[in-house]
Amino acid sequence: MSKNWLLVAFSVGCGGPITAKDLGEGGDSGLEEDQTSVDVDGGPSGTQNPSVSYAQAFCEAAPAREWTFTATASDPQGIDSLSPTGFVQVLSGEDWVSEHLLSIDLATQRYLASVSVADVGVPCDRASDHDFSFTVVDEDGNVSEPKIVSGGTE
Repeated sequence: MSKNWLLVAFSVGCGGPITAKDLGEGGDSGLEEDQTSVDVDGGPSGTQNPSVSYAQAFCEAAPAREWTFTATASDPQGIDSLSPTGFVQVLSGEDWVSEHLLSIDLATQRYLASVSVADVGVPCDRASDHDFSFTVVDEDGNVSEPKIVSGGTE
């Protein structure tokens, strides 16, 4: 009689056959019609990206001969969820020139960097000939759309 109970327990524990729908194959997302995808913060996925609302790249020819990069960003999850670092890429047309790390200043809630003209690779008198692409990330790895500005001089 114990063999019968084992057979019944085994039969009850097994479900029906696994189909392509169960595996999410065949163009089916695997979600029911009334469900939506949710990211790790509990919000709808795709709506949690931070954004750069302001960016500036200006070059001071004298006495410092350095570039100053400034950016202001926000995040739908709150300013505290922004990564403490961001990036600025220096572009000449579509060609990459250099990339530099931005650090957030907690007092002003702005991303800042001061980089020598030599390290940026763009002299101050050529500032307006170059674009600067600012990007920030939040703690979940969501990346902002680039904010692209032209260089300027003081």
